[in-house]
Amino acid sequence: MVLSAVDTAHLRDALQVAVVKCSERCLYQSAKWAAELLDALPESRPSSTEGDAFGHVSKDEESEMVMGPQDLGYIVNKQLLFVSRYLEKWFAEHRNEDGEISGTQGFLEYLYGSVLAKEKNGPAALEYLMLSIHAFPWNWGAWQEITNLIFRLEQLNEIAPHLPQNIMSFMFHLNAAVHLYQQDQTLSASLNDLLAIFPTSSFLLTCKALLAYHSKDLIGAEQDFSNLLSLHPFRLDALDHYSNILSGQNPAS
Repeated sequence: MVLSAVDTAHLRDALQVAVVKCSERCLYQSAKWAAELLDALPESRPSSTEGDAFGHVSKDEESEMVMGPQDLGYIVNKQLLFVSRYLEKWFAEHRNEDGEISGTQGFLEYLYGSVLAKEKNGPAALEYLMLSIHAFPWNWGAWQEITNLIFRLEQLNEIAPHLPQNIMSFMFHLNAAVHLYQQDQTLSASLNDLLAIFPTSSFLLTCKALLAYHSKDLIGAEQDFSNLLSLHPFRLDALDHYSNILSGQNPAS
């Protein structure tokens, strides 16, 4: 997958917009993810807008939200019931006769889908999350919520034809397949195509290391994790797997 200079410029613009829009809506993890991709584009230089967004994310990403990173399922968020009922009413009022929703940019769908997922209403959650990624595909949090609703490869294959046709769908499919412990040549080729666009992406390099780890290529996985840490020394995602590899190479005597 090779992008022209024009396509690369459009991609850079879209990611810059995503950083700002997600940050403005307190979606700091999504803003950070988009910013990391933006930084991984070759010859990219942070603009003043991007720099402001980075600072905003760093300052506020630990702020308390209606649904924050600490909402892991065993913590009861007393605001969820109110949010759920309000959004249920809002969407009912804004659907036309054809079932289409007006007056939204995809973020309310994401919020409602996330709440429905917390309520263990998977089918309804998936419906609204799909609406969200079609309205605004650059919110990585929505794609992650969909990934969390997929437990089998058949489910992934079932929704694949209904995804928006853009680079985020490739990112999602790769991430979901890795979480389902899939390994095949098509997946590796897709990863290499994405790395050609974002050669230093910590997300993609982590996926590469995990693919090697899941395929029992521990030497390759160790090299991939080592390369990842050399480029991103403060990256913590999936380092438990790297620790397992190192422990296996250096068993206690």
